[in-house]
Amino acid sequence: MINLPPGNWPEWFGALGTVGVLVAALIQIARERSRLRTDHKEQLARERRAQAELVSAWIGDVRTSNDFNIKIGAPSDIATNLELSNASGSPVYRAVLSVVDIQGIGWRGEGKAPDGYQVCISIVPPGRFHLTLHRGFGSGMGSHMAIEIAFTDAAGKYWVRRASGRLDELTVDPVTHYQVTRPVGWMVPTDG
Repeated sequence: MINLPPGNWPEWFGALGTVGVLVAALIQIARERSRLRTDHKEQLARERRAQAELVSAWIGDVRTSNDFNIKIGAPSDIATNLELSNASGSPVYRAVLSVVDIQGIGWRGEGKAPDGYQVCISIVPPGRFHLTLHRGFGSGMGSHMAIEIAFTDAAGKYWVRRASGRLDELTVDPVTHYQVTRPVGWMVPTDG
């Protein structure tokens, strides 16, 4: 049994209650501060990704010079349109568009790309654009191609939107990430 010093018992119980309320309040304040710090970090992360979230690219149509009337063994001029969208209010810079195989045994987008699988764009202003590659990228033999776009945002951060749609921050610029041969042959997209 606890032996309390003699005194007014109601005062002792009141004091213990006050201390209990104070401890509970301090615990609640600590939890709230922790939640606010977490919310602030999440807000900063959202702001950091805001422009990058609005940039995407995809494969448009694949055309031949004879409107898809391809004869076996006959040469044809095949072209693939790459579509770009920058829905932000600022341009993105030094973009590298890569045609990657998302199903099959082709190039997956890491390291140096095979010849003809990448396009480097100096600037992508706000809006929708396209580029034409004079190469066919279709889906055949179990393969399915898609676009991966890496770029530098207006704040100087490096990003890659994977062919799956996932957005990842890069630690190096897109040209270095993809081991693009220098000097880089920069292109400019046209209005789409």
